[in-house]
Amino acid sequence: MRAPLERHRQSAWLAELYTPEFKRELARRFRIMYTQEQLDEKFANDGVHTVEELVDLIAEPEQPLPQAAAVASRDSWRDQP
Repeated sequence: MRAPLERHRQSAWLAELYTPEFKRELARRFRIMYTQEQLDEKFANDGVHTVEELVDLIAEPEQPLPQAAAVASRDSWRDQP
């Protein structure tokens, strides 16, 4: 994906990371890493009901990270003298 970082959602170069297979694996790992109580707390904090919804929220955040506005595009080095 070629675009300035601020136009990407969560990460400048990892947008293609969240394939359906990766999202399934991430959900599987969440279930291993966290207790049900911890997951329930995450669900309540993020307004979701399932691990899959939580993964979707991580993969497609509504707002870009604030840091993205301050970072140059990955090709900006090409414009340097």
